Amino acid sequence: MGDEDFQNDLERARRKRSRADLQKIIGLVLDSPLNDGEMEEVKGDISVQTLATMNTDLKSRIILRMALGAANGDLKSAEFLMKYGGYTPPAETEVTMDVPRIIDDIGTDDTPPQSEDEDDEPDAMEGIPIYDDGSC
Repeated sequence: MGDEDFQNDLERARRKRSRADLQKIIGLVLDSPLNDGEMEEVKGDISVQTLATMNTDLKSRIILRMALGAANGDLKSAEFLMKYGGYTPPAETEVTMDVPRIIDDIGTDDTPPQSEDEDDEPDAMEGIPIYDDGSC
């Protein structure tokens, strides 16, 4: 088993180095100017139309194409640019509000108000508990 583990580790190392080499090459290509000649740096102080004619690096050109696509309604380009450009919307937060209670302080003597319909005779059913035996 030891030799097989060694071979697996060796293969993983080769793949990792291969990915690192690929990332390095991609980085070099993306940092290269689009055309021969002096490369112009994107500073954010010129229009997109002017950027389209400049000799920028390939990364800037790709982002420019995505920005133009987003401006024309490409939702995936817009989401990518917003996410990786640091413009993610804030997380939704639940907001609760305390609503003031209106207290009627008329009749502050703790006696319930009596209606004019009430007579002074006690109710015959008053004091009899309501019981439900479940048969209903």
